[in-house]
Amino acid sequence: MHLYLSEVFPLSELVAIWAQVGVAPFPLQTQVVGYCTFAHMADDDLVVLPSDVDEELPPDVMDGDVFGAGPMPSSSSRPKPAAAMKRPVMKRPSAIKSIAGTIKKKPAAKSPPERDCHGSLNYLAVNLKGAPSMPTHMKEMIDSLDKPIQPPLDVLAEIFSPPRVMKSIHALGYPATRAMDLKTGWDLTKPDIQEAAMKDLALKSPKVLGLSPPCTYMSQLMHSNWWRMDKSEREKGLNESIKMLDFAVWLATWQHQQSKGFYLEHPQGAKSWSRPNVKELMAKPGVFTCTFDECQFGLVSKEEHTPIQKPTILMTNIPDIHAAFHGKRCHGGHQHVSCQGVEGGVKRSVWAQMYPKMMCDTLASSIISHLKDSFCYLICKGARGFAMRTTRLRDISQSGVIVVVIELS
Repeated sequence: MHLYLSEVFPLSELVAIWAQVGVAPFPLQTQVVGYCTFAHMADDDLVVLPSDVDEELPPDVMDGDVFGAGPMPSSSSRPKPAAAMKRPVMKRPSAIKSIAGTIKKKPAAKSPPERDCHGSLNYLAVNLKGAPSMPTHMKEMIDSLDKPIQPPLDVLAEIFSPPRVMKSIHALGYPATRAMDLKTGWDLTKPDIQEAAMKDLALKSPKVLGLSPPCTYMSQLMHSNWWRMDKSEREKGLNESIKMLDFAVWLATWQHQQSKGFYLEHPQGAKSWSRPNVKELMAKPGVFTCTFDECQFGLVSKEEHTPIQKPTILMTNIPDIHAAFHGKRCHGGHQHVSCQGVEGGVKRSVWAQMYPKMMCDTLASSIISHLKDSFCYLICKGARGFAMRTTRLRDISQSGVIVVVIELS
């Protein structure tokens, strides 16, 4: 392809036009041979810019105009202009302006549309208001209850969970009777169900609450899916997650105020740990956090039995739980499989929500160890079931948990 441009305009004017529109006139190497300037293009096309027919280069062609930042040709490669010749200042013809205006700049590549930071998971998970503290009417309802003088003994109630740690409590010989979860008929996203749960727990008065609200919409895994989901669907899911987390915080705060135990579990990377009400509870005297990897407590995949690391945080006011879990990080002696993917027909992320047996047993033994310093249990087995009474250890001379089973005829 040959472009005879300098027959129309002086070369310096063409260079000025190119500079104006942001296009380099000579992309690669240039040479001046005789009276023509050759620019060798990347695609091997040759652009020929003929000069005037005089013996010298036209006076309007400056070295910098032709060669830009490229290497200058040697003095032997072209004739030099006469020393006495003055280089006149060239004025841009009016036609140049009109033609320059017709040379369009290459449109800049469109950047991907900016995502509103106020609609991001990072922002919403922390800043959506929710209900950070228990409503006044619920506190008044609890205060108005006719509580039994001697409430039934319940070591543990699990909230947002089917029976998990409860089974280990039973295996140690202690009573635990309540697991509140969607699978057991408790939809704790509904205000009336939350109120019924609060009433039930106030009457049963469990010594420890185990809290594990769903973390799906606050997890690190949700980051990769957030913008792919329908806006209304993802925001509805996040609002429900916050509603359940807030309920868990109400219960934990309520237990702590009554000098009773709780633990709240969520993955280490969950956005829940940045929620203001969670941070407020975390800062209370006597509340601890412990970080550990669940592979250290036996979490493995369903079929291949490959360890799943799953870094996790427990927030608790039970020192024995803190001592048993804090700092138990993976030693690196085995390979892990990611929580993403499917194994045995089940998503690993769903599989990893179930506590491994070793973790349940450790929680149960820590709870009982904690209660040994606080209570003596008297269990009377009768024809109509169990009648249970609780006595403070300070009222007896022995330490430890004493379980007395009396057969009644």
